[in-house]
Amino acid sequence: MLWLMAKDPLLVADMLDRALQMIDIVEELDMPMEGFWVCGDIAYSNGMFFSPKMYRELLMPRHYELFRKLGRYFVYHADGNLRTCLPRLMESGIQAINPIEVKAGNDFAMEVGWC
Repeated sequence: MLWLMAKDPLLVADMLDRALQMIDIVEELDMPMEGFWVCGDIAYSNGMFFSPKMYRELLMPRHYELFRKLGRYFVYHADGNLRTCLPRLMESGIQAINPIEVKAGNDFAMEVGWC
């Protein structure tokens, strides 16, 4: 997927848009879902797998749409150091993240003064 994001971002955008359409299809079939687990490993121990610019242009609009469609009851799974992308994920509407890997350099509680 990372290779495709760099080489053919329009194909990746189309793939993600079609995945979003699947949510509409399920709803049209009157098969309501009450909770969601969304996997999207976008980072590793040293940061994001791609540039913040690529996130903003390619994934962020789709994350925003996905999170809007899912509503309140979803958890986003993302490994790695999320420092650079967490503000953008929050702007996209993220509600919960699993896991928060301290060994990858995440210590959000200290950063926002919760501890």
